[in-house]
Amino acid sequence: MHFPHSPIHPPQARVAGHRGAVGGYSLRRTLVALVVMCVLPAVVVCLVLTYALFQMTRAEVEQRAALLAQRVTADIERELASVESALRAAVVLQGVAVGDWPGWEQRALQVFPPGLVEGISLTDGQGMAGPVLASGGSMPADWTHAAHRATAVEVSGLAQLSDGFLSPTTGAWTLAMSVPVQVGGEVRYRLGATLNPQRLVDAVSRHALPPEWLVAVLDGRGTIIGRSRDLSLYLGQPAVPELRAAVQVAPSGFLQTLTKDGVPVFTAFTTLRMGGWTVVVGAPTAHVYQGLSRYLWGVGAAVGLAFVAGLWQARRVVLRVLSSVQGLNDAALALGRGEPVRLPRVQLLEAQAVGQAMVQASHVVQRIRFLAQHDALTELPNRLLFAEVAQRTLALASRHQQQVAVLALDLDGFKAVNDTHGHVAGDQVLRAAAQRIQQAIRASDVAARVGGDEFLVLLADVHEDTAMETAQRLVDLLSAPYEGVSMPVSASVGVALYPQLGADWQSLAAQADQALYAAKHGGKSRAVMANPPEPAAPGG
Repeated sequence: MHFPHSPIHPPQARVAGHRGAVGGYSLRRTLVALVVMCVLPAVVVCLVLTYALFQMTRAEVEQRAALLAQRVTADIERELASVESALRAAVVLQGVAVGDWPGWEQRALQVFPPGLVEGISLTDGQGMAGPVLASGGSMPADWTHAAHRATAVEVSGLAQLSDGFLSPTTGAWTLAMSVPVQVGGEVRYRLGATLNPQRLVDAVSRHALPPEWLVAVLDGRGTIIGRSRDLSLYLGQPAVPELRAAVQVAPSGFLQTLTKDGVPVFTAFTTLRMGGWTVVVGAPTAHVYQGLSRYLWGVGAAVGLAFVAGLWQARRVVLRVLSSVQGLNDAALALGRGEPVRLPRVQLLEAQAVGQAMVQASHVVQRIRFLAQHDALTELPNRLLFAEVAQRTLALASRHQQQVAVLALDLDGFKAVNDTHGHVAGDQVLRAAAQRIQQAIRASDVAARVGGDEFLVLLADVHEDTAMETAQRLVDLLSAPYEGVSMPVSASVGVALYPQLGADWQSLAAQADQALYAAKHGGKSRAVMANPPEPAAPGG
């Protein structure tokens, strides 16, 4: 690009000894450098926002995958619960205790709805075959040896879900559930049922999956028993090692791994309460990275266009960029000081997006600052903020020869609320008490919660009678009934005046505490003024 020569340095001056060019500035280079300086901060901010966008998108995918895994897990557990309920119902049928197997078998078959299970078998405590009920297919007498660990059922007394196994009858993958049968107070038999893993696949297929997402069901050994697609290719195969290791460590979690067919995915898993089975949801990482790539290309294109436009229209664009940068700089400085940030008036769309991000960050900072200086339950100032305000108030009072009162307040009977109604009711009482305290004092006064049911109140520019009137008003308001609380709750207040009882707020608070104790010992539900210490007797 060519810019005309500056009138300050005409061509003739630079020809004569080249002195005009030495130490001078090229307008072209200056404008290019200015454009670069304006674009570079935007690039940095865009990179930061891009990273934040990636983290936010990944967190959204993780959350969606985890919720989907939980929903599928709930559906499968409902399926298994229906089988367990039928087994439990068959266990208590008449005939088991006396060995009336023909009568019991007839009644047991009626307990199981059609299609619920493939086969039912009753075996004795040593694993020997007992009566076998066929419900959808014959079963071998020793099927429980392949499907169960007998001792696990007998020792725990709970229903047990087997790992997947190849049925010796059908040659297909099967799973089994069994419950203990007690006769005379001891476990003599185990009633078991075999199920087709297709029921688990059906539970998965009821959920609408996003494109390319994958849901799989693993048994306790990490073997694939159900899959939302290509089940015939991977049925009975072990899951990838990283996933199998993860499910052995935690009942639920999230990791990045590969599927059996080599697709990179963000994987969420949740373990069933029975049998150690696991539901796995895989979300392709390509969905996240493709969106990020498009965003990066868009940012790069915008930056490039901004740079070219700046070169071609430098004189006009420089003013706009400087104005936008100044606005963003002011917003960033305000954000660094922890002050509220207003959306700066800028002319560039990219700068507007950055300004909105700074405004949102300012809201977060303000909220964090609020939580750092306030009690989370009542939203009253905490001890830290109270101390800061008290120091300033005492300094002003000393300068203007004013009196200040510090009130120490404690709820009477609050422990009984927690003991009788629970801590939730206690929290409601504390919130209501905080609101009543705010109603009883002026807008210029400060109330703080300093722990449990203890509060401090700072009254600025106040006389002794006014301070006692406020203290008594607090006692009356806080002694009124609280909604949902049956026992009486009242308040005791101790009052200490500045400068009579101390030069700093800590001394005043200590004197107010002593007056508070005097109020409690004097019958509670009252306000007591702290007395100045008596002067020492002359001569010691």
